[in-house]
Amino acid sequence: MANSSRIKILVGVVLLVTAISLPVYAASSVAGEWKGTSKDTPQGDMTFTLSLKQDGDTVTGELDLGQGTFEIIDGTFKSNKLSFTIKTPDGNSFEVTGTLDKDQLTGTWKDNNGTSGTWTAEKGK
Repeated sequence: MANSSRIKILVGVVLLVTAISLPVYAASSVAGEWKGTSKDTPQGDMTFTLSLKQDGDTVTGELDLGQGTFEIIDGTFKSNKLSFTIKTPDGNSFEVTGTLDKDQLTGTWKDNNGTSGTWTAEKGK
């Protein structure tokens, strides 16, 4: 009987640790589709779709502005901080950073001409 009780306790502890860890693991990924708005652009507020894939700290994917789709370059996600670059066909590049909080990303962008702004996106909205 003592062995049986120990096994039950061990199984209970393993299940508890697993249950506690799952939300933390799920919250630490930016993979998926994000719908957002970029503020302070020369064209005013712009909506976009951000489609991300994540492999460890490496993030790939694309940004769709409705008028064109741009590949994400040098994407990383560490400690809830997202960072990536996009380049447009006319040679302009944008450095994008953001912070994940639950199902929302908020951040800033800056182009190589010094123009900058803010953005927000929600997952699966």
